[in-house]
Amino acid sequence: MRRLRSRVALVVAGLVFGVLALLSTAPTSASWNDREYAKATFRAATVNPPRTLVCAASGLLTNVRLTWTVPATGGAGYTAYTYAIVPLSGSYPPGSGTIAAGTTTFTLPGTFLSALGTGRFELRAFNATYGWSSVAVTATVGTTIGVVSTCSVP
Repeated sequence: MRRLRSRVALVVAGLVFGVLALLSTAPTSASWNDREYAKATFRAATVNPPRTLVCAASGLLTNVRLTWTVPATGGAGYTAYTYAIVPLSGSYPPGSGTIAAGTTTFTLPGTFLSALGTGRFELRAFNATYGWSSVAVTATVGTTIGVVSTCSVP
């Protein structure tokens, strides 16, 4: 009889637990819906670089004259040029600036070149509307023995 009572008590306890478990659960809305939409615009284009960079320098502390042709038409267009002078060796002074669109020459004064060493002149077309730049066209400029201006385009 004891065994029967134990089994009945166990069955009753299981039923009570099962009923309580079913009564305590409720459906939940774990997912969410967001009815807002995001919208963005993506633009991709190329700013064409200046073409045919040529440089000329000769003599004692002479100016270095750099010339180029305007970028090819198409792409995003350009609104100006930017340039940078990157020191490569010695005490060559760095510099950077902007050149007006349509300009096709730039002169580095011989006095600027009087520092011993070499630098890289980098010229890029720049589109101010988007803040984009072309790849750089480069020339190596400097002096030999501190007095003879040199220039070469790779």
